[in-house]
Amino acid sequence: MAYSLRRATPADIPDITALFGASIRTLCVRDYSLAQVDAWAARGQDHDRWLERIRQQYFLLAEGGGSLAGMASLRPDGYLDMMYVSPAHVRRGVGFLLLSQLMEEARIQGHGLLTSDVSRTARPFFERQGFRVVRAQEVSLGEVLLTNYHMWCPI
Repeated sequence: MAYSLRRATPADIPDITALFGASIRTLCVRDYSLAQVDAWAARGQDHDRWLERIRQQYFLLAEGGGSLAGMASLRPDGYLDMMYVSPAHVRRGVGFLLLSQLMEEARIQGHGLLTSDVSRTARPFFERQGFRVVRAQEVSLGEVLLTNYHMWCPI
């Protein structure tokens, strides 16, 4: 399947929210407890947070087969803020396509390094793309702690 990339707009927020929740609830359940997954997925309901990301970040959507296949964003400081792939499109090159475009944009912006905080689920993908773990860390999602990894990659 061929995928196309485009910038996210505020009109995409309902689809973005749905993909965020589906990705976490489907793909991350083998690496995190149900309480962790629920707390993490609940953060996707904040409309204003999505709007802020769309307006302030290089926020891309991948589309294929008539649906939203993935999304990723890059902050102006070279931090890869997020990357999520739809469960229906996982392992089809969507993550690689998104990351490649974000890396190109980071180069254009003058960054020599990308950093990100990456889930247990996504860590193997990022390691295959040249990212290295700087440290494991515990992130508080309300009453729930979640382990992720601060990673970096020269570009």
